[in-house]
Amino acid sequence: MSEQSKIEELEVRLITLETMVAYQDKTISDLDVVIQEQYLLIERLQQKVIQIQDSIKEGALVGEHSLQDERPPHY
Repeated sequence: MSEQSKIEELEVRLITLETMVAYQDKTISDLDVVIQEQYLLIERLQQKVIQIQDSIKEGALVGEHSLQDERPPHY
């Protein structure tokens, strides 16, 4: 194998590696955006769950009755 063909082969390999790295960088950037969006969604969902828990607790404290306290209709 001549010196010129070795250099050309290395150049092709280098270009291939640079292309792969560029695609990986793009993929990582895209995934980062998705992770940030999911984090915000999880935060909002956690706040909603806390609000629901609080309203359930408030309902229980106000004296609302549950289905367990109700008598069946045949009584």
